[in-house]
Amino acid sequence: MKIHNRWVVAGLVAAQVITAASSAFALTPSQIAAVQSEVQAAPVAEIAAKAAQIVKAAKSDRKGTAIAVVRAALSKSPASAASVVSAVAKVAPDLAPVIAATAVEALPKQAEMIARAATLAAPASAEKIVLAINTAAPASAPAVATAVSFAAPTVRSMRTTGAGPATGGTITPTKTPIDTTQQPQYPPDTQSPTPQIFTSNVPTDSNGNYIRTYPQ
Repeated sequence: MKIHNRWVVAGLVAAQVITAASSAFALTPSQIAAVQSEVQAAPVAEIAAKAAQIVKAAKSDRKGTAIAVVRAALSKSPASAASVVSAVAKVAPDLAPVIAATAVEALPKQAEMIARAATLAAPASAEKIVLAINTAAPASAPAVATAVSFAAPTVRSMRTTGAGPATGGTITPTKTPIDTTQQPQYPPDTQSPTPQIFTSNVPTDSNGNYIRTYPQ
């Protein structure tokens, strides 16, 4: 709870500073139009990858390009907000706070989801992401702080311990054939009862046939 409160308060205090810094980066109208055209031409299924590609290829004003790309992508497919933020933040982790704030400004109801996606893509910028999102949507500050606090520790733990997906072990092939002629050896059965042999007092003839007798 203390961590959440620290992020919420710090975000609200830093709001004006971040807003001023963000407004200093902008593309020209023609550059924005070019970015929008390129993003709009991409299929919805590929919009996140296209957005990341444009930002990665930007040679100047990466921040302005990222903002224009995210706005264009979300105007085309609001449902792709988390995937777009994640894809762009992975290729430009230093811009993750700006990317997340831009997305939340357009879609404030998805603030928590966007914050989590941005944090998982750029865990080192977790606190800056909270600050930036608090600027765009102050009302979402508590939920955003909670989302980031759950996402960031998990990522940091994986990065420091080197944890990864389970591989199930290593299989070493061998050229030795399997012997299918050898019979398996089983231990002797010591629990089975010893068979009992019963003898009969019924008389038999010379051929071994029983002779039926009747009581007198």
